[in-house]
Amino acid sequence: MFNLTESKIEKLLIISHAGTMSALLSYFLDLDLFPWTWRKYLPRHAGHTTLKSSQISSGHFFRLKEFNNVTFLNSEEEKTY
Repeated sequence: MFNLTESKIEKLLIISHAGTMSALLSYFLDLDLFPWTWRKYLPRHAGHTTLKSSQISSGHFFRLKEFNNVTFLNSEEEKTY
């Protein structure tokens, strides 16, 4: 659970590489962290991943809305790992 009651941030954009993004996903989704996490949650180059927070009782939790969206890329060659 995250306490966001004092937060005035409504949206946050994070741009990172696969290792950092995988660690952030593990953290926000309360998944186990382990060495080489990026190999389990492999974000594609330029892939969009969206999390949404929801309030319950005394805090917030995050859920995965979209993972690795690359539909905006023009060709299959651009959709690499």
